[in-house]
Amino acid sequence: GKSNVMPVEQREKWVADPLAVVQGFFEEGGEWWSRAQEYFSSKLSCEAERKKVPSLNHTPLHQLCSGSLVRYQGMVQDQLGQELCFRSYQLHDTRTNTKTLCCGMYRDVLNIPEGCELLDSSLQCVMCDRSSLYCVPVPGLAPWANEEGEEGTAEGHGAPKETGGGGAKRERSDGDEEEEEMDVSEDVPESKRVKGAARSSSSRDVGKLQSFEKNFPLPGGNGQPCLVKVYGDGEGFGVCAVVEVYGVLQVCPELSLVGLASHDGDQEEEQRAHNPPPSLVPRLHCVSSHVLSHTNPLLPRRLVTPTDVFCEGDLLRVREGVLDVLTHVLLGDRLAAQYTLLNMLSSVYGRTGVMALGKFSVNLTKCPADQPVPVATALYSVFQLLLSKCYLLPLTLANMNSLAFSPRKDYSSNRLKAGLLQLAKGTSLVLDETALQAGRLGEVGVKNLAALGNVMRWQTVSYDFQYHTSDFECDLPIVVCSEGRSILTPDCAVPLSPDAARAVDHEAFLPRGEHLKNMRQYLTLCQHLEYHLPPSVQKTIEVEFVEMRKKNSTINAEQLHHMLTVSRLLCLSYGKRELSVECWQAVKELEKQRRARLQ
Repeated sequence: GKSNVMPVEQREKWVADPLAVVQGFFEEGGEWWSRAQEYFSSKLSCEAERKKVPSLNHTPLHQLCSGSLVRYQGMVQDQLGQELCFRSYQLHDTRTNTKTLCCGMYRDVLNIPEGCELLDSSLQCVMCDRSSLYCVPVPGLAPWANEEGEEGTAEGHGAPKETGGGGAKRERSDGDEEEEEMDVSEDVPESKRVKGAARSSSSRDVGKLQSFEKNFPLPGGNGQPCLVKVYGDGEGFGVCAVVEVYGVLQVCPELSLVGLASHDGDQEEEQRAHNPPPSLVPRLHCVSSHVLSHTNPLLPRRLVTPTDVFCEGDLLRVREGVLDVLTHVLLGDRLAAQYTLLNMLSSVYGRTGVMALGKFSVNLTKCPADQPVPVATALYSVFQLLLSKCYLLPLTLANMNSLAFSPRKDYSSNRLKAGLLQLAKGTSLVLDETALQAGRLGEVGVKNLAALGNVMRWQTVSYDFQYHTSDFECDLPIVVCSEGRSILTPDCAVPLSPDAARAVDHEAFLPRGEHLKNMRQYLTLCQHLEYHLPPSVQKTIEVEFVEMRKKNSTINAEQLHHMLTVSRLLCLSYGKRELSVECWQAVKELEKQRRARLQ
């Protein structure tokens, strides 16, 4: 394919040869590392400069130079622990009998030219720690949010092509991958071509190419995993964090063999797992990184407020547009569309004890089984068009009894085996319970059902560490589509009430162009708004709640909590930070309509 990487000679030195820039700072001495970090941070603070750095997510590995600066966006799937490396090392040139001091950071294999030897007993050889993190492309990332340099203009984006299990493409087999590594672009200098990494794999290494598990959380996941090496404290790089990393790409063929010869058989499996072939999993030595609060490419990294982007009239039009699309796929049901919009805007904003504040799972009941396209599939197609991260999970017996929902620690390879629920914060899940047939849930199925229940009730995922389990906090909004009441316990049930007079042409209802772009911006901005409940409105709600309890003794504190959650989300849906009395009245009306359907 056509290379989308600038020829090396045209690229600036800090991108083409960052190690030479680092060596320059190193030779100045003093607080050289801080100065080097500041240099890269200031370069990367400018968007025009950031665009000069090629993306590992969107560029075939064989078009990139080992030793050049690249950027990568991914999710931390596993923390492989600390490793020792050289901060500095001394070389002895045997021909001239001179000694040279070199920087050992940001590389996997020391650069020892011909005629030189490493003086590893020298006092000038200083060691330091770095963390090793296994990162994968963000699971469930929608196609529009994964397009390089598109700025998300969505012309020609209809409903995503329907495929099994969440709409992901088939993952290429590792054999295909290896074949692809062999094709090398001409504009990369011979000395630096990544080609060597695949070419020089020993026969032992080729076996590893086939056996190495990429560990993508979602079935059929694809894209480029990588090992990120972090110097310093590595703060924020927790499991499931979404990170943007700028780093020195290292694809040395020796890498996958490093350490294997020096370990006994007991640790060989771990060594293999932690040193996969670099042609499959390149190394990225981090010089600058950010933990991302969102994955919407249409908005800046630091979010503004909805009113900075839209005037009030435009915001209301965009909100109506989102409701129109949702109403259409929910068979003309406006009330169900309103509650689905609230689910799309929900997020966990705090925790008190075990309670996750802000979560809002919705169960759409009475989903008809006779639809040509199941309600869950149609709804997911809209989610994939509007949200940056989502996944459709049909709750078939086969899926429940065979898929791994919870991550599991494999102690023989010392790796965390991914589970389907190991997802980044803000990934929306659509569960299709209409796909569940009569039959028996096995042991795995029962565990998976409990895992889904824990996400829904507590927003936690249990990680299996063999001798014990540990709960990790998550934030995954869930919509369940079912015929009767769900076997799970969602926060809010809304029975569907189809409109017989609705239009049936699905394609005609899908937004396009600027209107679609605005919807995507609106949903992200409103979801991240800071919310405040003014004391005067709180007082009004308390007085009304007391009156409501006098009339109906079955109303309890849990229902008040539910109504306050709905109030917060309805308020955010209008792009407002503060709840008004009018918004509270609208919530009471919505709840009245919903409860009438539950009778």
